[in-house]
Amino acid sequence: MVGFGFFAISSFLAPVISKTLFVLFFFRALQGLGYSILISITQATISKTFDDRERGKALGINSIFVSVGFASGPTIGGFLLLHFTWHAVFYFSIPFCIAGFMATLLIMPEDVLINDKEDKLKLDWPGGFSLQFLLVLWQ
Repeated sequence: MVGFGFFAISSFLAPVISKTLFVLFFFRALQGLGYSILISITQATISKTFDDRERGKALGINSIFVSVGFASGPTIGGFLLLHFTWHAVFYFSIPFCIAGFMATLLIMPEDVLINDKEDKLKLDWPGGFSLQFLLVLWQ
């Protein structure tokens, strides 16, 4: 819900406040941050929301929508720029954010608190640092 809200607010404020190119870039960066919040937990959200019988289909449908979104984005953006102002590119995503926010409220189950110490997940600190180190070396 945070990702949907953050992306929607950034999309709304970008055309309203952006009077310079720097401010517009700033709001695009905020949109990127909101999108990263959304996309980083998508697989985990689907895995938690759907049971074993429906999980594979849900993950497949998610992959289809992501692919269609990436493929159709430039075409939709071009259409909006051709027929409307550049503001429409930002406003276009707001109804989808609202729909996602509402669907999350209605469909996503509440988190269950884990009281047993055995059930708590522990962070793999050595693995995380090794991954970061190797990613920096790779770049």
